[in-house]
Amino acid sequence: MFENWNIAKHALMSAVVSLFIGSMSYFIIKPTDSASSVGIIGGADGPSAISVSFGFDTVIEISIIVFILIMIFYKLVKKVSN
Repeated sequence: MFENWNIAKHALMSAVVSLFIGSMSYFIIKPTDSASSVGIIGGADGPSAISVSFGFDTVIEISIIVFILIMIFYKLVKKVSN
């Protein structure tokens, strides 16, 4: 299985696994509505600032973290395959 393992196959498998774990966590965690806000601070004679913030759902965070962790283990998979 790991004879022709390269970074492209590893990235594809990492995406599949992270999507699977993310979709499983969707049913376990039951995500809530994401919070977001927009703030505008302006002065009469000075510069104005616009701040936009939003929060990721926990499901998206879990999927991103799993993808990053699996990509980090690429070297370990290559070492085991040899």
